[in-house]
Amino acid sequence: MLRLNPDAGASVYGPRGHAYYRKRDYDRAIADYSEQIKLNPDDVGAYLNRGDALRSKGELASAGEDYGQAIRLAPDNPGGFGGRGQIRLFTHDFSGAVADFDTAIRINPNDVNSHINRGAALSLLGENLRALQDFDKVIALAPNNPLAYVERGQPCRRSATMPARSPRSTWL
Repeated sequence: MLRLNPDAGASVYGPRGHAYYRKRDYDRAIADYSEQIKLNPDDVGAYLNRGDALRSKGELASAGEDYGQAIRLAPDNPGGFGGRGQIRLFTHDFSGAVADFDTAIRINPNDVNSHINRGAALSLLGENLRALQDFDKVIALAPNNPLAYVERGQPCRRSATMPARSPRSTWL
């Protein structure tokens, strides 16, 4: 497509980067998201996606920079705060992670991933009652999400509509 229509880059790099990301070919995904950002430096989604690929590759500092740029461009988008919160979980800054997930949840109270991750961070801080509130919220929002049951310490009740396993873990 790019050879036939070089001007189509902005509409090709993102989806192709996503395909590479799903294949776990993070280097190619990062390259495509970087090209997407060159073509549109204000594309918040490209920064979030490249941050995810960088985080998956283990390049946490660079991922954190991309999430920070996403936050600067769109402070009302929970994605940057959620991504940065995950980086803080990985680096054992649990209080910072809670603060980021608090912001993501304030922006979108039904953000299941932020509730799961905030619950995990709270649990690691020893704030188990608050953590249970987050896991209970996830069970109420997404009763088929097995992570909430596992984190809460309940047996996972798999339903007929629940996938055999989640395609991507949301926490460590």
